[in-house]
Amino acid sequence: MKGLMRFRQKGKLAPWFISPFEVLDRVEAIAYRLGLPTALADNASYTKEPIRILDYKEQLLQTKTIPLVKVLWSHHGEEEATWERKAEVKEKYPHLFNNTP
Repeated sequence: MKGLMRFRQKGKLAPWFISPFEVLDRVEAIAYRLGLPTALADNASYTKEPIRILDYKEQLLQTKTIPLVKVLWSHHGEEEATWERKAEVKEKYPHLFNNTP
């Protein structure tokens, strides 16, 4: 039983997480439909903007080399930073490549 999570004790369905939302119905064995407050239901999305470039590397293929950058995104930690093509990031977000702070 070590490491077993039980309902109402730990996890994302613990009462402190689900208490503000009304459970409308059970969709599947582990999926529920919730009645969200109007503040969350209208637009629950956010824009993901790059904060800074953490690292550079080059991906070596058989016939070419692709420069990559490791991008730290807003609303995410460093462990969730992603490797992106340098050319695409530079085109969309040129301010990340300026040497000025």
